Amino acid sequence: MKDRNTTTFVCNALTGVLIRLRSTRLVVAATALLVLATASHAWGQNELLKVLASDAEAGDKFGMAVSISGDTAIVGAWLDNHGVPELSDAGSAYIFQQDFQGQLWGEVKKLTALDAAASDFFGRSVSISGDIAIVASPFDDDTGSLSGSAYIFYRNAGDLNQWNQVAKLTADDAVEGHLFGSSVSISGDFAIVGATGDADAGASSGSAYIFYRNSPSDDQWGQVAKLTAMDATAGDYFGGSVSISGDTAIVGAPRNDDNCPGNPNCDSGSAYIFIKLPGGWMDMTENHKLTASDMDEGDRFGNSVSISGDLAIVGAVDDNDTGSDSGSAYIFDRNDPSNDEWGQQAKLTVSDGAINDKFGISVSISGDVAVVGAYLDDDNGSDSGSAHIFWEPWPSDTDGWGRVGKLTASDGAANDIFGMSVSISRDVAIIGGPQDDDGGSDSGSAYIFDPACPCPWDLDGDGDVDIFDLLALLAAWGTNPGGPPDFDGNGDVDILDLLTLVAKWGNCPCVVASPSRSLDDELADAGLSQADWDAFKECMSSGTQAEQDNCLCWMQYYLDGCDGGTRQACSDHDPFTDCVGDLNGDCCVDKNDAQILLNQTGPCPAGPGACLGDLNGDCVVDRLDHSDLLTHFGACPGTQYCPSAPPGCGTTTTEGLQEAVTLMGFAEVTDYQAHIVAVSEGEAFVCACVLQVLLEAQP
Repeated sequence: MKDRNTTTFVCNALTGVLIRLRSTRLVVAATALLVLATASHAWGQNELLKVLASDAEAGDKFGMAVSISGDTAIVGAWLDNHGVPELSDAGSAYIFQQDFQGQLWGEVKKLTALDAAASDFFGRSVSISGDIAIVASPFDDDTGSLSGSAYIFYRNAGDLNQWNQVAKLTADDAVEGHLFGSSVSISGDFAIVGATGDADAGASSGSAYIFYRNSPSDDQWGQVAKLTAMDATAGDYFGGSVSISGDTAIVGAPRNDDNCPGNPNCDSGSAYIFIKLPGGWMDMTENHKLTASDMDEGDRFGNSVSISGDLAIVGAVDDNDTGSDSGSAYIFDRNDPSNDEWGQQAKLTVSDGAINDKFGISVSISGDVAVVGAYLDDDNGSDSGSAHIFWEPWPSDTDGWGRVGKLTASDGAANDIFGMSVSISRDVAIIGGPQDDDGGSDSGSAYIFDPACPCPWDLDGDGDVDIFDLLALLAAWGTNPGGPPDFDGNGDVDILDLLTLVAKWGNCPCVVASPSRSLDDELADAGLSQADWDAFKECMSSGTQAEQDNCLCWMQYYLDGCDGGTRQACSDHDPFTDCVGDLNGDCCVDKNDAQILLNQTGPCPAGPGACLGDLNGDCVVDRLDHSDLLTHFGACPGTQYCPSAPPGCGTTTTEGLQEAVTLMGFAEVTDYQAHIVAVSEGEAFVCACVLQVLLEAQP
């Protein structure tokens, strides 16, 4: 049996302090609810750090491109001028390494092209794989204006951690306007470079090139294949995005017009899968073409791509599912590796997507985790940006993929365009914010996030499954959020999800922190016993809908308490009390309880646990509660805790009731009851600091 909060009202500074402390819990619970709307979990806002260029200057746009591989990351700053006006927009890139020289992530080296020139845009696209990095320079002019190039850097070239340039890549058939370096990706000894300006099948039809580390000899990077689309046409921009993983590559063509043949401005988009042949890479067209199952004009499916093993993700930045240009992304898997057949597995969108968010501007996948950028999201101001983490082992309606984290910059601001670039490797993600202003206007930055570990039950992302997560789950009861807290993916937050969360109570598996407060501790603070909790679970499992609604209302009341204000009254009496109105626990509702109710009149204090005299759960002790108490005058019904009433309770009920209403200034019980009906709402309360009669004006 629970014990109600018997704290009386005190009119002093402590009351305000208590309210503020309790309000903190309310704010945290509200935050968890916001996260719920986006189906988030332990990634939450687990931002490890923010990285900046050591020589940051205004306009560098550091963070326009990012890539991460294990403990090393690369960030492009494509408009860096090297501090020399003559090298305006020459561009650069920066290597960061985990645990470098005592820093969590420290800058190791600034990369520039040995033949850097103004407006080369070196760093517009970057990729890293182990000890090798590739940096694009699409506006390089070696073989004609805007012919483009890319550069290879080794970690230990010359000396440990030197990251020196070892090769410059250009296309064998490079020409003016080729834009070789529109996109780059590297995996082991193979690199792929997109060239959207290639005109083999018409202006800007595009192409991509495979380079091998040991061609024609060891450590000599040479072109081994040119990739094109079988159905290439002018304006496809094939090569606008590329990614390679082992023997498989994917190339995006965001302006391909499959959805509306004959319309050169359709831009529905597509992507193409290429598989290395047994004899190696060679000039070829695709093995498989990917399109969205719901492709539509203007979606620009293929504007971003990423591949990891048998899974690929493709962004469609201008898809309109949650508003014009809100964006989406699609997961494809290799259904039958022996035949290399690829099929759509899931479509990813977010419940809080909005017009012009541009979700899908950037994508990255690593194993069963993917990240998608939405660089024009407005959470921290107009175009502040965000990124979203999706996890495959998620029992949901999206074929196993559910959103488990929304990332924003801790210091995000308008126009930062956080999420313009994203990359993930194992459990670490890096997100670019190229228009951040820390080093001057549009100097740029990047942020590194670590999920700690998968912990979907941690709904507010604080690394701990606790009372706030429980409150968030209760607030979502009966809804279908498309992810947590619908942990079993049955489309309904219900008793099974509640039991799952409670079973995971405490610190998330990979979090090293002080022990979490137990559920028993939280229940005790709220004045609830284990028996009350068991009764709640039974009610939510087998009660009628009305009973469940009432049990849910009262449990939220006990756990979250009052903040000094009001809440909607529960539909029925407190299911966790054995005798409504028995405020002193003597198993008899009598004049003594009426006197206690007088002393409690007014707003309930802040804090967990039910307010002693608040019999209807609206956070105010008022005439309604007095009326309720009088209705229940007499002996309590026989229960485990009140098997029988004390001597005299049953024979003095009428006398006690008359005495109680006399205390409140009424001649007869019927007079008091009539007055309750007439003035039960809208009349001011007396000061709750001292004992006095209920009504300000006597009849």
